[in-house]
Amino acid sequence: IIMVKKLVYFSISFLMFACFISPHALTIAAPACSVSGTVTEISGAPVSGATMTLKCTTLKFSSNRTTGIDGKYEYLNLQPAGKYVMTVNKQGYRRARIVFGLIDGENKVIDIKLKKKTQSTNEAPVVNAGPDQTITLPDSVVLNGIVSDDGLPEGSTLTVTWSKVSGPGTVTFADPQSPGTTASFTEAGTYELHLSASDSVLSSSDKVIIAVNPAPQKPTVGLN
Repeated sequence: IIMVKKLVYFSISFLMFACFISPHALTIAAPACSVSGTVTEISGAPVSGATMTLKCTTLKFSSNRTTGIDGKYEYLNLQPAGKYVMTVNKQGYRRARIVFGLIDGENKVIDIKLKKKTQSTNEAPVVNAGPDQTITLPDSVVLNGIVSDDGLPEGSTLTVTWSKVSGPGTVTFADPQSPGTTASFTEAGTYELHLSASDSVLSSSDKVIIAVNPAPQKPTVGLN
């Protein structure tokens, strides 16, 4: 009887403790990410002393770095959430802009080329929609694109948009303005998605093909 009472007391105490635990305390953090690379001139010579600013509006995150004598930079312990925007500034060079997303545990490498201010010709953004992928319903696909730009025209805003070009069903993007986002599909089939970018004057795009397999059929149980 004493052992039963102790067991009941322990069970009630555990349940009371569990009720007071915040749900947030049980949340498992996503694996941290990193971004690194090298800043160079168009010729390939490293650019030291460039100021890097990395922002994520979703996390209200902002952090600065300065490139070393070899032009290298590194950001560690980043969270895979929302759209990241990186700007690179160095006296005598045009500002560079890079927009990207991160997936769990990714170590992304982004090498950046800076144009000297004497090189004033505006060029279209460079867009990479990421690799082709295959998924099975009802899974979503993780899109991992990246967009870079030469910072021209002065004062312009770099805009990014995902869109469906072809495919049998409806595609829903979690954040169509972020190169790194997820997309869900209503039907199986082959889809062509485009990641487009514009600097307000020039634009460019890249495509990615997503093969969506139908959901596995549930086994039927026969009655004898």
